[in-house]
This record gives sequence, structure tokens and C-alpha cells, in this order.
Amino acid sequence: MSLTVLHAIPSFAGGGAELQLINLTKAQLEKNIKVHIIYLHEGPNFDEIKESGATLHKLNGFSSKNPFVIFQIIKLIQQIKPSIIQTWLLYADVFVGIAAKISGVPWVLSERSGKKNYEKKFKFILRKFIGSFADAIVSNSKGGLDYWRGSVCVKHQKIIKNIVIAKHPNLSRGSCKDITSEILAVGRFSKEKNFDLLLDALEFLCKFHPNIHATIIGDGPLYPVLKERVFNSIILKEHVELPGYIDDVSKYLDDSPVYVSLSACEGMPNSVIEAALSRCPMVLSDITAHRELFNEDEVIFLLDNSYSTIAEAILYQLDSYAKSSESLKSAILRLVEYSPERISGEYSNLYQNLLGKCGKCE
Repeated sequence: MSLTVLHAIPSFAGGGAELQLINLTKAQLEKNIKVHIIYLHEGPNFDEIKESGATLHKLNGFSSKNPFVIFQIIKLIQQIKPSIIQTWLLYADVFVGIAAKISGVPWVLSERSGKKNYEKKFKFILRKFIGSFADAIVSNSKGGLDYWRGSVCVKHQKIIKNIVIAKHPNLSRGSCKDITSEILAVGRFSKEKNFDLLLDALEFLCKFHPNIHATIIGDGPLYPVLKERVFNSIILKEHVELPGYIDDVSKYLDDSPVYVSLSACEGMPNSVIEAALSRCPMVLSDITAHRELFNEDEVIFLLDNSYSTIAEAILYQLDSYAKSSESLKSAILRLVEYSPERISGEYSNLYQNLLGKCGKCE
């Protein structure tokens, strides 16, 4: 059966969901699946999706307070005649999800996070209510699946992992003395990433170890606040860089002696996976998403979130660099199994299943 998939996403910003949609689009086009994408805004990754060969449809004049945009989406659906509609992130889940149900097209909702990332705000409550009418919910982690399983009646709920692009997995890192760059963290500057806590740890650490430096890469709503904090601190100003969003962080990962992620909630974190593929020793928050990817022989899981414990873990990884880097080889072998071919195949199987029968509970 020839498939036409209509994806919908708010933008092509630098987040994990956007990158995963790009990876999945390329893999689906390789399988001769016709791919259309509805979007609201462009962003730093727009050129890559534009060059992929997918057919792009920009919604003009969108406002989250204007429900009539749904009629514009329905008209697009009637023109495209997709076999399946798949939505990514809040506004797409709500507006395109409603349009999919009105149009009678099977709808797949993509869950990229977990319960701790959703405050009790109206927009999240609305998303969950509308999402309960989806034909399938696909999560990239157990935490995401658990968020939906306890409260909605969607028959097809499953985990499909993120595509892992392992162009050149680093299996031959040098010794620690060859590493010249700083301790590294990458992510969206938002509350759940706990970058403020990381700055606490770095401020404490650099008082006693003035040779240590750190780079925190990313952008987001808290970026100006944390940038100001670094600027106003004598210690942090000398030891921490916040360069903003950087498209390709592979050079930083290859050169860094320690990668730190203190996230309170994740789906399947792309930046942590990239760090593993670069064999960069890691200090990670003890959350389900990290435990799904690694074991205690491969990374350090933090027993608590005190700045002194974080600092101690960073120092340990620096001191045992060679051993910690070597231990990530087994993780790399697991991660590269999530190839574009395998993951796009899992989505194709789900689509075919939905086209054969209804996904709702009775």
C-alpha cells in the first residue's frame, strides 16, 4: 500500500522533537513514503528539512487563541489526502489533532517527554483531553508512556525509540591529557533542565579548582537570566561560557572530558546520546529516561542533587577519565541499533496496523 504521511510540528527549532522529525522524514522518504509537513515557524533546522524532499505547508496567521485555524488545517488535509497524520508538540497535537478527528484520518500523537514536564496549566490539560481521542500515542520513553496510560483510553500506546544517527561513533578516544575543551552541558534553557543547579555546582567547584572551565550550550526562556547570573559572578564569569544555540556540537563533545545532564524530566535525550557516541564520560540525574539508556557501570547517576555531590561526581569522572570513556563502548553498541531503517520500519508497521483497524477502546 502506498502511504502518504502528514506530519505537523510548530517549528524547526533546535530541540529534540524537531531533529527526530527531520530524521524520520528522511528515512520515510527513503522508503518511498510521501511525506507532507505542516509547520508554523521556520527555525535553525529549517534548511535541513527543506532540502529533504518533503512537501512543506506553512500555516499563515496562526494564533493559539484562534480556533478557526482548524478550518485552514482541514482544508489542507482535504487537499493532501494523507493516509496518516502524526503530530509533534503541543500546538500541533491540539489544533491538527482536532482537524484529524474531524477529517476522519488516523492520528498518531508523538509524546516526547514525561509527567514531570507538564505543569497543571490549562494548555496541558487541554492537550491531554484532546490526545485521549488519538488513534495511537507513541512515546520515546517509558516515562512518556506512563503519563498517558494512567488516564486515557487509547488502544495503541507504545514506545518507539528515537532514531540514532551514528555517523562516526568514537571508539578510539585519546587520553585525558589530550582533551583541551571544557566540561560540557547542552539543552534548552528551561526550568526542568536544572542549569541553575549546574551553575551552583560549578561555582563551588571552581573555587577550589581554578583550572576547570565549562560550556553550557543552548537557548530558551531562561537563557537571559542565567547569562546575567554568570556575568555578575566573579567566579562564573571567568570559568563558564554560555554561547547560545549551536547547530553542531560534535566538536565540543569530542573534546570534552565530562558531559553533565541534570534534567528533572526527559523523553529520550538526544544530546546525552550524542555524548555517549563521542565516548564523553557523563554525570547524569537519576531519572527513568537516563536509566533506560545506560547502566551504573557506564555513567555516574547522582544520588542527590546537592551542588557538592554534583561537583564530586564531575571530579571523579575527570580523575578516572580513561576508565569512564572506555566503559561507554557497550552503550554505543546498544544505541546504534536504533537506526533510521529500524525505527522508520516500526512507524510503518504502526501505520499499517491503524489503517487496518480502529485504535480506540470500546
